[in-house]
Amino acid sequence: MKSHGYILAISLLIGLPCIACSPEKIERDIDKVEDDYNNYETPETGTSYKDGGLLFAHMTAKDYGRLYYDISKDGIVWTSLNDGKKINTRYLGHPDIVKGPDDMYYMISGITPGCSDATLFVSSDLVTWRSKTTISKSRVFNAMAGYTADPTYFGAPKLFYDEDSEQWIITWHATHGTEQDFTKMKTLYVLTTDFKTFTKPDFLFDFKAGEDRDIVTIDAIIRKIDGKYWVVFKDEREENTGAETFKTVRLSYADELTGPYTVASDPITPHWFEAPTIAPAPDGKGWYIWAENYPKAYYRFEVGKMSFEGWKQSPLPYTGTRHGCVVRINQEEYDTLLEAFGPEEEEEN
Repeated sequence: MKSHGYILAISLLIGLPCIACSPEKIERDIDKVEDDYNNYETPETGTSYKDGGLLFAHMTAKDYGRLYYDISKDGIVWTSLNDGKKINTRYLGHPDIVKGPDDMYYMISGITPGCSDATLFVSSDLVTWRSKTTISKSRVFNAMAGYTADPTYFGAPKLFYDEDSEQWIITWHATHGTEQDFTKMKTLYVLTTDFKTFTKPDFLFDFKAGEDRDIVTIDAIIRKIDGKYWVVFKDEREENTGAETFKTVRLSYADELTGPYTVASDPITPHWFEAPTIAPAPDGKGWYIWAENYPKAYYRFEVGKMSFEGWKQSPLPYTGTRHGCVVRINQEEYDTLLEAFGPEEEEEN
């Protein structure tokens, strides 16, 4: 069993201007983001969570699409579970784990043995996952006229349960046309209360700013923070399109679950980042976003109050991990995972 402490740290402040919900042209200071990205400093150990910690559910560079677990008490030092082996042999996908109104955890899998549709997995303890139902790719992921999700992972669907409206939102990305073309990806969504009936798919974003009018987006997740619905996503545009924000992670927010969402923020990451995930800071006074500097490593970005501006990059060059999600877990869940998957305590000589 390996316990990973990460020595390389990046303590930088990315100056991002506050953006109003306006169609005005947004000035991008990408050069400063890239310059700051290379300013490394010696890391300091983070403050631990008083109760529980974090679960990082992810795939690996060597085993793409499979489910692996790491846990942490501070978001800096991570311990791999299950001796570095798969957690669930039936799962295939880009994991996004969220808790529902029944206090159960949910995640959507891509193709599973014997099923060509998406599988909804549920768990009471994050240890044992069972298949709850299937989600039809024809009725959901391919139901928007002219748009097609990839046939294996169904556009990396993400989940969020909205307590206010008592319904789930599923977001995913699909390409215009039948061939998977990442220069044409858009983020779609449906709503459901029971995973049996679904609204018609619609586009999540309708940005009005000239530079982002034709934005290409993937990897969008929604979480409710401080009374707003925040969405973290990747700007998937190519470098040769002229968009200064190509291949970066950005933010938007809305007063309502389905929008309208504000003009997108400046990047909170340098170029070549994707698959973001978000969790509260240990002191409860800030937020962490992890994003993958693909296909190299995950890095952590943090801010005091959820905002478009003030994000800084801190330790966590987490190598070998790919597309995943970070889940805040309590002490009982933390202990249960350790009991189920190790590591065992070493005996003293």
